[in-house]
Amino acid sequence: MHIAVLAAVLLLCIKLQAQLPEVTASDKKTPIRLEKLSVAVQVLGVRSTTTLKMSFHNPSNRVLEGTFALPLPAGATVTRYALDINGHMREAVPVEKAKAVEVFESIERRRIDPGLLEKTEGNIFRTRIFPLPAGGERSIIIAYEQNLTISEGRQLRYTLPLNSKEVIPNFSVSFDVLTQRARPVVVSTPTDKLQFAVSNGRQCAHESDKMLVLKKDLIVELTMASGGEESVVQEKNGAYYFVAHSFLPASSRPKPMPKTLAVVWDASLSGLYRDVKKEAALLQAYCKKLGDARIQLYLLNNRFQSAGVFEIANGNCKSLMTVLDSIPYDGGTDYEALKETGADETLFFSDGISTLSPAGAHRYRNNWYSISSGNKIDGPALEKLARDNGGLHLHISATTIEHAIDQLTTQPLVFLGIRQNSAVAETYPTAGMPVQQGFAIAGVLNEPRAAITLQFGYGKEVTIRKTIELEADEYADVDWRVDKLFAQYKIAALESDYVRNKEEIASLGKQYGIVTRNTSLLVLEDVMDYVRNGIEPPQELKAEYKRLMRQRNDAVNRDKNEGLENAVQYADALWAWYQTPFPRKQPPVKATPAIADSATVSTLSQSPPAPARDEEIQTQEIELETTRRRSMTGSVNT
Repeated sequence: MHIAVLAAVLLLCIKLQAQLPEVTASDKKTPIRLEKLSVAVQVLGVRSTTTLKMSFHNPSNRVLEGTFALPLPAGATVTRYALDINGHMREAVPVEKAKAVEVFESIERRRIDPGLLEKTEGNIFRTRIFPLPAGGERSIIIAYEQNLTISEGRQLRYTLPLNSKEVIPNFSVSFDVLTQRARPVVVSTPTDKLQFAVSNGRQCAHESDKMLVLKKDLIVELTMASGGEESVVQEKNGAYYFVAHSFLPASSRPKPMPKTLAVVWDASLSGLYRDVKKEAALLQAYCKKLGDARIQLYLLNNRFQSAGVFEIANGNCKSLMTVLDSIPYDGGTDYEALKETGADETLFFSDGISTLSPAGAHRYRNNWYSISSGNKIDGPALEKLARDNGGLHLHISATTIEHAIDQLTTQPLVFLGIRQNSAVAETYPTAGMPVQQGFAIAGVLNEPRAAITLQFGYGKEVTIRKTIELEADEYADVDWRVDKLFAQYKIAALESDYVRNKEEIASLGKQYGIVTRNTSLLVLEDVMDYVRNGIEPPQELKAEYKRLMRQRNDAVNRDKNEGLENAVQYADALWAWYQTPFPRKQPPVKATPAIADSATVSTLSQSPPAPARDEEIQTQEIELETTRRRSMTGSVNT
């Protein structure tokens, strides 16, 4: 869609109330509205895919650029993005993030249609849409995957927040359960008309309405399989990918309270963006639980340094709070500067963003708990540090101090790995993951059938073992790629040390079309834009792309061959010139004494020069001629 006239371009901020977008122009005068919303949900085992198709209407007489933000819960991953190009939905392709931004901005300056979806801080996904035509509509599709939760009644629960009180002119929802199970229970639905029925061996439901006021969320519960274990196995290129789930209620036991406590406080400049007051309030509440203890305070920014020792009596930590209140936040964060604290337990208050070194792997003799607040955090890095050292990561922005204290004073049930099994090639997540309303694992088998034993416990002590039988082909024909799901689990594990693993993360993201920190999804309008930038296009353009790339490569090869031929011709001409004999001027003959036989001398001086020859022969001839002349001169004088 080319824009032939100069248009004012405004920036749209598409904010999310829950997961429903609200569109407003930056001048707050343009009533951009969500014209159509189509929701499609598919469930396989304990995993759901939610596909949102949204059409936005621009009633103004100006062309707008749109920015759409989609915050997703931890563990959810965007796996699809599409943008309408000339009335047809064009699928996005994965591209390295920096290159995607460069291509998007270069094409945007030509005032045609690119679309870009990228992951920003936290688990927020953002897309830029240009243009939103004056008086027209643009549509986008975004799909994401996440695990179902488990309700108090041990039912698998799907939830999509839609209660926004917004009027949607055109609304529809479809819900498909791909595996055989009892009829799902509709707990809540915006239209109150969603009903399930069996179709082609699946439990399916569909509803639609017009001018609907969204007053309710979409909540559906599904019966869990007998025994609480769910699994799916699919073969792909000789490997057997699986995802499995085991129901285990969240469990904990009292934790021995430390007598000595280390507090590592991130004093880098990014601390200005943390909720340090809430963090200090949590520490103060924990001191009250400790009663009497010795606390060693350390500060971390460009370096790791001690900031004092505090004796806590009857939970009184006023002197510690005074020091924390006076900390100046400055400099970067260097995780490599972290050291053993020597205390029974360490609390690490940080956003997890190490600006001066990779987060890396840190293993210490005592338990470490990482505590964060605010919106800009590196959650995977903080989770890894805590899990590797027998603790937990607590993000306290969305929880209460009381709940955080419960987590600090108890030991949660955690995953401690699988029992050794030669049939298993690899699995994710790694050991140390807390169990919250069940546990999901993905992996690769060397064989089509295997039994894996999951191990759980407290600290490093195994107290529970669960065996799950895995067998391929049961769901081999469903429209779902388990290998792509496995890639999502692997990326989540690799994210815990992003700097070291970023190349592998980018490779997996590009291979499976998954948005990561270093991989974006890009839509281009013209196939030539894919050719110019060397980007593999979506399936619909591949034939034309390959044809144009062959032409381009043929032209490049032709130019190379012509260049080589020209170079050979030039070299041949140069060699021929080098070997061509050319006349050589003789040096002038010096004047000689008077000679009696002047006629002879005159005859000699007027004789034609010798033909040009090889340089050595010419030199010899000159020497012979000189000798001859001298002998003649001697004869005359005599």
